[in-house]
Amino acid sequence: MTFFLRNLFSKILCFSQPNFQPSFTHQFVMSFALNYFIFDHINMVLILHKHQVLGAHTNVIVFESTVIMTFKWTHPGAHPMGNDTPCSIQCPQCHRLKTPSPKVTVDPNVIRLKCSKCPWEDKYSVPTGFEWCKGESSSNGGERGAWLFKA
Repeated sequence: MTFFLRNLFSKILCFSQPNFQPSFTHQFVMSFALNYFIFDHINMVLILHKHQVLGAHTNVIVFESTVIMTFKWTHPGAHPMGNDTPCSIQCPQCHRLKTPSPKVTVDPNVIRLKCSKCPWEDKYSVPTGFEWCKGESSSNGGERGAWLFKA
């Protein structure tokens, strides 16, 4: 943060994964650099839209002079509403593997995981302060997922 306060950089990219694996960032950083240095245009939403693999492993945080933006990837089954959940792998009640599956709700800002073998279910909603990138939502993000952001 001290580098940023000294105005040495116009943007600082950070990744929030505790057990960070830099290999997941290579393609993203190359896309970011290409857009910044060659095309002289940065649209984080469009860049991130092509890097769902990165989102599955870490959040992206961008520090700029006037704003700090956080981007979270969401997927209905694997990362509901940007929340890490072991429930997507194993049901916490019956302990069977791969049984929780996402169920459609009327509200696009809510995902419901339900076990297919027992009555267990849990609801996840968009974290406070986050909005959908490009008007996406959990229902229309497709099998690749969608991104949330907070400024």
